[in-house]
Amino acid sequence: MAGPGFGIILSGFVVPKLLPISTLLSWQTGWLIFAVINIAVAWLTFTLIRNHPDDVSQNPLGRAPTLPVKNKKKLERSNIKLLVHLGVIFAIYGATYMVYVTFIVTSMVGSYQLSEATAGGVWAWIGLLSMFSGILFGWISDHIGRRLGLALAFFLPCHRLSVGRTD
Repeated sequence: MAGPGFGIILSGFVVPKLLPISTLLSWQTGWLIFAVINIAVAWLTFTLIRNHPDDVSQNPLGRAPTLPVKNKKKLERSNIKLLVHLGVIFAIYGATYMVYVTFIVTSMVGSYQLSEATAGGVWAWIGLLSMFSGILFGWISDHIGRRLGLALAFFLPCHRLSVGRTD
């Protein structure tokens, strides 16, 4: 989660300083800039990141060779089904996340009368904290398991937003 956290920090400082360009509003210009950055990062990832060691008949560094797995096709099918399931859940989360992320700084400016720079700074702090939350929840999932760790990571932000609300 360090990547999204870094992106939030960057957007917190960059987007409030953007001016409308031609017919684009400042937030639209921000989306365009970040789209170009994401395409560049995707290209770098595609060119620099290599296959998993199993794909090239190697072992991960520091691990002993493992014995061949029986019913490997059944295991692969099961893993693909789980991966698709998690991917759909994360896509739904990401789509809903993008709705409020796009306008949170504007909302802070409009609803709470913060300056754009202050609202961007608050948003940057959220990004910084989210970078550490990835490390924290990685450690938690190492100790309690991936399934429960992921469920806990998705539950806590929702729970924090609903606790103590009066509306």
